[in-house]
Amino acid sequence: MIPAVLRHEPQFRLLFLGQAWSMLGDRITFIALPFAVLAIGGSAAEVGLVVAAGSFEGVLGLHELLAIQTVVGVPIALAVLAVPAVREIRRRVPEPEAAPAVETV
Repeated sequence: MIPAVLRHEPQFRLLFLGQAWSMLGDRITFIALPFAVLAIGGSAAEVGLVVAAGSFEGVLGLHELLAIQTVVGVPIALAVLAVPAVREIRRRVPEPEAAPAVETV
């Protein structure tokens, strides 16, 4: 059942296994990133931001993705880095106080 090229060509076998391993890592990363955001205390909105940034890869075709693969990874990294920054800003900015009730005469 194993194709002959995988049995007889060690260089192609290494290439094939390397690509398969890389694809597995990409899929695990897509699943693990939202859990990483939750683990550091991120909200549902922050998880959505990370998933949306990761979904950007699905918009591109194979040739475009290969051409700008490193550029596509930047929004994902920025989204992950933005989660702690957003939490820190929310922690430092005080909640607005409610306006006092006005009595009508």
